[in-house]
Amino acid sequence: KTYLNDFSKELNEIEGKIEQGLGLSPLFEDLKRLQHKIKNIHFTKDDRKEIWDKIDGAFKIIKEKRGSQYEANVSQGTARLQKRYEGLIGAIQKMQKSIQIDQKDLDFQTKRVEDSDGQLESQLRQAKIRMIEERIHSKKEKFDDMLKTKSDLESKLEKEKKKVAKLEKQEKIEEAKE
Repeated sequence: KTYLNDFSKELNEIEGKIEQGLGLSPLFEDLKRLQHKIKNIHFTKDDRKEIWDKIDGAFKIIKEKRGSQYEANVSQGTARLQKRYEGLIGAIQKMQKSIQIDQKDLDFQTKRVEDSDGQLESQLRQAKIRMIEERIHSKKEKFDDMLKTKSDLESKLEKEKKKVAKLEKQEKIEEAKE
């Protein structure tokens, strides 16, 4: 009976910590240590059953809480990916506009070179054209990287949506079992 009372107190403390939402992994390890201690002690049949039922209940509670935390992390990950994707789409649109503006500027400078009066003006316009072409080239490389990232994010979003769908399906199955 003394051992039963001692272990019951320990179990009640662990269950209290579980209810408070403290770290589940250390509590899980505490339950395993407690379970190991109990194996070596001789109880009456009823006392042993009572203590094992309490331990099993505590393990189940931890597993449920871990599962709900996993679901929350999955949904947060999906939301974070979605925000990142939306931000990337906005950046891609801005980059397209910037490239279009540079292209218009390039076209304008090219026309002005053809109409230039002096050699110096022509050389200056050629230099501007080279600078604009380099800027356009650099922006196009960044734009290609953005498109690559976009496709990566789309594939990650699909995977996350499949995970969420799988979790929802499992929840429906568990509800049907109950």
